[in-house]
Formats: sequence, structure tokens, C-alpha cells
Amino acid sequence: MSMSSDHSVRLLRGAAGLSHRVAYALLFGISTWLFAWLPTHLVNSLVFSSVIKLVNLPVAFVSIHLPEQWQGIDLVFGSILPHSFNTSGYLWRHLRTAVPIYIVLFYLPNLLCASGRSWRASRAKTGRGA
Repeated sequence: MSMSSDHSVRLLRGAAGLSHRVAYALLFGISTWLFAWLPTHLVNSLVFSSVIKLVNLPVAFVSIHLPEQWQGIDLVFGSILPHSFNTSGYLWRHLRTAVPIYIVLFYLPNLLCASGRSWRASRAKTGRGA
């Protein structure tokens, strides 16, 4: 394989990874927003509500530290609920906050693995590795 085709393959793999992460982040954000708008009598499952609150935990934690115009839906702490806002405006507001948070979280495992590999390689290079 030539050098330019290897570079383009890496670029395509990176673009595919980013697009998958954006799609999953949108799925998580829209599902949280939808759950916040559903009446409570339609969602009786404790398991479903627990899963959605767990998915919403990173956004809720970051949102309590952001200015009001950047806060997303907070189903965990209950401080930011969308019932007083218009639907489309609050969806945009929530996704504007939630999608970047989820994308960073989805990249964390890759960053940790890459840093672990570089740490092991540097230990092996200095002769301290096992």
C-alpha cells in the first residue's frame, strides 16, 4: 500500500469513528429529551427510567456548572427540566450541550488505551518494562 492510500484509509477510519460517535450522541441526547417530555404515567418502568437517568448523568453533572443558556436537561438532580420552554428550542438547547459531552466521553476509552500503549512503549524503551 502506498503512503497516500494509507493516509486516506486512516482519515476515512477517523471520519467513520467520529460520525458513529455523533450518531450515538444524538441518539442519547434525543432519547433523554424525549423521556423528559413524556408524561410520567406513560413511563412506568423503573429500569427504563434508571437507564435514561444514567445516560443523562454526564450532561446533568456538566449542566449544573454551565450558564443557564447552555444548560441541558437534568433528570438526575432535577434542577433543569424543560416543561416551561418551547419544544424545539429546548431540544436544540439540550443537544447543543449533550452532543459534545457524549462525544468526549466516547473518545475517552481510545485516549486511555493510546496513553497506556505509549506509556508501556516508553517503559520498554528505557528498559524498565516487564
